[in-house]
Formats: sequence, structure tokens, C-alpha cells
Amino acid sequence: MVQKLKKKSQTPGLERGSSLVNVSHHVSAGHNQSRALFDRVVAILEQARCSVVRSVNSNMVIAYWLIGREIIQELQKGRNRAEYGEKVIEDLSAKLTQRYGKGFSITNLRYFRTFFQVYADRAPEIRHMPCGESGVSEIRHTSRGVLADLSPAVETTGRIRGFSPNLGWSHYRALMKVEHRNERLFYEIEAEKEVWSVAHLEHQIHSLLFARLLKSRNKAGLMELSLQGQILQNPMDAIKDLYVLDFLNLPEGDLLREQHQGVVR
Repeated sequence: MVQKLKKKSQTPGLERGSSLVNVSHHVSAGHNQSRALFDRVVAILEQARCSVVRSVNSNMVIAYWLIGREIIQELQKGRNRAEYGEKVIEDLSAKLTQRYGKGFSITNLRYFRTFFQVYADRAPEIRHMPCGESGVSEIRHTSRGVLADLSPAVETTGRIRGFSPNLGWSHYRALMKVEHRNERLFYEIEAEKEVWSVAHLEHQIHSLLFARLLKSRNKAGLMELSLQGQILQNPMDAIKDLYVLDFLNLPEGDLLREQHQGVVR
């Protein structure tokens, strides 16, 4: 009789324990489902932000190339007179600044002019990248992959190319500083395929990567070494680029500019 009572008294506890396990299981499953939903939504938003950044950067590149062409065509009317050219740029800068705000200083307009001069053989369009080619190539660090990028840069070609969807105005400003066309084309190809940040692109230019690859026997090894420490921008970092903020006439540009000047000092 006593043993039966003990068994009966243990049964409710076991049932409560089983119920708690079931509740815990349901809570855990609900949490996992919620996390999965969150991850899917985040993926959608990140892709949308990347698309927005790429669209803004692409439109900036084309707009500045076209502005540079307009300036060059206007300057040609003055038969290369320096004083006429300076007057045209000064007047245009004043009017654009009055209408659109920052981003159209005399210095920037000179950059637009140089941009067109450097890439005058380009079509004012963004190149279409087939599906599967927007990421890093699988053969990028093999000798074959590096040579594939060196070849079009070293060999002179008359093929007119548009502009990269992966590179923004800040990238092309850095590329404009490379004097030789073949070297400049190599850096553009690598920056596009490896999705280099502006800082990483500038680092490779200053470290003379192109010249070192031409001289090196172990091109793949040198390329692998050069990619260590690469810094990639997330969408929000990219859209906080001062040139992007000025192009969109966003107020955050003033704050970032003050912070940048404080660091420089």
C-alpha cells in the first residue's frame, strides 16, 4: 500500500517535468523560427542597400564624366586660352554651388575635366556584369588568373569599355592619379573583380603592385600577399563617402568633413 502511494505521488512530478520539456522545446523552436525570419529580412535589406549604393555611385561616375565632357567642349571654344578656361570653371562652380550646395567646387570641376580627359575613350555607360561575375574569381590567386588580368593591361587594345558597376567616384579619382594607361587599367580590373575598397586600391597603387607583378616570377604568391589586410566597406560605410553625401546633398557630409579635418590636423 505504501509503495503504491509513493508511485502515485511520483507520477504528477514526472508529468510536470515532461510538460516543461515540451514547453521549452516549443519556445526554442519559436526562437529559431524568429531568428530565421530576422536573418532573411536582414539579407533582403543588405542587398537593397548594396543596390542603392551601387546605383548612386554609378550615376555619379556617369554624371561627372558627362560634366567633364561639357567643360572640355566649352573650353575648346576659347582656343586653349588659360584665362578663358579658368573663368568658365569659376562661373560654373559658383552657379552649381548656389543651386546644389557642396560638391561643385573649382577643384572638383577640374577633377571632372581630368576624368573625361583620362577616360575619353570610354562610353558613358555602366558595364553589365553577367550573373556569377560580381564576386571574387575562384582563380584570382593562381598564376593563370593573375596573368589573365595583366594581359589586357599590358597589351594595347582599342576596345572601348564602359565603367565598372563595382567602382565608385572615389575609386576613379584614385585611378586618375596613375599616369600610365596600362597600369591604370590593371588596377581598375583588380579593384572591380576583387571588390577593393578605396583605401586598399590606393595602397596597392602606392606600393607599385603592377610593377612588382611584372618583375616577379611568383606572380600568384605576390598577389596573395598583396591582398592581406584588405578592408571591405559595408553599404552604410560606402554611402557615407563624402563625395556621395555631397552628390546627394545630404547634411551628414558637413559632420564627416569636420571629423576628417580634425583627424588630419
